[in-house]
Amino acid sequence: MTKEKGDEVGVNLYYDDFEIGQTYPMFEYSISAEDMAVHRASYECLFEGMPDTEPADDETIVSPFAVNSFLAIRAAFGMPDGVLHARETLHLHAPARVTDQLRVELSILDKYERNGRPFIVFRHRVIRQESELVMDVDRTICWIRKEREEK
Repeated sequence: MTKEKGDEVGVNLYYDDFEIGQTYPMFEYSISAEDMAVHRASYECLFEGMPDTEPADDETIVSPFAVNSFLAIRAAFGMPDGVLHARETLHLHAPARVTDQLRVELSILDKYERNGRPFIVFRHRVIRQESELVMDVDRTICWIRKEREEK
């Protein structure tokens, strides 16, 4: 994937560093035809009894799984070792195409503790260059608290 901005990974942030409603700089990227070929090859397989030829999909449409990535989070700040992807909800509004310039609006939707574990809910709004909403993703991650220094 070609990243337009935010190629560097920021400083690691910990649970207490996040505030509900907090937003991050817009992240811009595009997905090339070559990226999609690699993505498709990662899950293509042929099962016994399946015909060798399948109807061709529209090659310009980008898989939602390729659009939905951690790139915006990783560009905004570092992820400390030990974070765990817990859950996500995707709402697909329009297909992304290989020619699209995509941007992600990243914000903190919620943060809470459950069973002694800290969770952060990130909202990703993926928008194409015509300001058309492509997808909303609410991604819940079990985050890490910064270890306190012993005195």
